[in-house]
Amino acid sequence: MYAASQGVTEYINRMEVFSNEGRYLIDKWNTDYYTLKHLRWLRNTIVHNLEETDCSLEDLQSLKEFYQQILNRKDSLALLYMMKQKHLTKEKLSIHQDKQILENVRYKKQNRRNLFNITIVLIIAVLVMIVLNFKIF
Repeated sequence: MYAASQGVTEYINRMEVFSNEGRYLIDKWNTDYYTLKHLRWLRNTIVHNLEETDCSLEDLQSLKEFYQQILNRKDSLALLYMMKQKHLTKEKLSIHQDKQILENVRYKKQNRRNLFNITIVLIIAVLVMIVLNFKIF
C-alpha cells in the first residue's frame, strides 16, 4: 500500500478513514497524523520550490522516528490494526466458549431426560413386581 508513488498520502488517507477509532485507541494518533502532514508538505515544498526551504533538525528527526516506527510496526495504523486483531481474537474465543457452554447445557439436559426416563421405567418395574407379588399370594 505504501510503496506506491502516493505512499505518504495513502497513509494519511487511511488515518483519516480510521480517525475516530484511532484517536480513541492510540495515544499518539493525532501527533503522528499532523507530523506526517507536515513532512508531506515539507517534501512537496522541497521538490517543487526552486528556492531554499527550511528543513529543521526536528523535521529530520521526526522523519527518522516515523520510519523506525513503521519498520518496527509501532506506527499508529499498525497499532490500531493489532488492537483490532486482538479484539477479534477475543471475540472468536468468546464465541467458542459460548458454544461450549451451550453444548454442556444441552448435554446436561439430555442427561436429566435420560435419568428421568430411567427413573420412570424403574418405578413402573417396581409397581409391576408389587402387583405380581400380590397376585401370587
